Amino acid sequence: MLRSIDVSPNEIHKVRHLESNQGLRAVVQYNRLRRGLRAIADGYSAHVKYADCYFDAYQLVLWGRGDDVRALVVDLVAKLSLARVEEFYYERCQEFENIIMYCERTYTIKHSLEPIKLIARQLYDRPVAARWRKVRLCALWHRKFREWFLLYEHARFVPDGPGAAAAQAEFYALSS
Repeated sequence: MLRSIDVSPNEIHKVRHLESNQGLRAVVQYNRLRRGLRAIADGYSAHVKYADCYFDAYQLVLWGRGDDVRALVVDLVAKLSLARVEEFYYERCQEFENIIMYCERTYTIKHSLEPIKLIARQLYDRPVAARWRKVRLCALWHRKFREWFLLYEHARFVPDGPGAAAAQAEFYALSS
């Protein structure tokens, strides 16, 4: 036996207002904010629309997702603290703070959380972060030394170069 449907057929296909898709809009804005902040962290600030990032962060805080915004920024700041030199790091932290200013002024104060600047300072001053920055610099220098060594070897063995002259002298010494 079939049960009757409580909803009329016209109600099923009714067009919903944009506000009813707030969850989807929040996900889209969060992803757009994440991409923008990641581009800033990677040093591509010129390609980011700051007004869009600020608007996305503002809307997310209004919709009660300030914790997601802060978690995103803290995660990026923590990763940057392991790899970047101090000047670059604090410039990016200032840009992040400018973008999530509304979150810092309302959500952080309302929930008695530490400001992003203080968290950034604590993350950068960790001993493990200092060690990782040294490892990263050593790896970068090691790569540079390998590139320079190849260039040096290439320059040594050009015709009439010191490597070619030494090889010629060794060849004649062995042949006689």
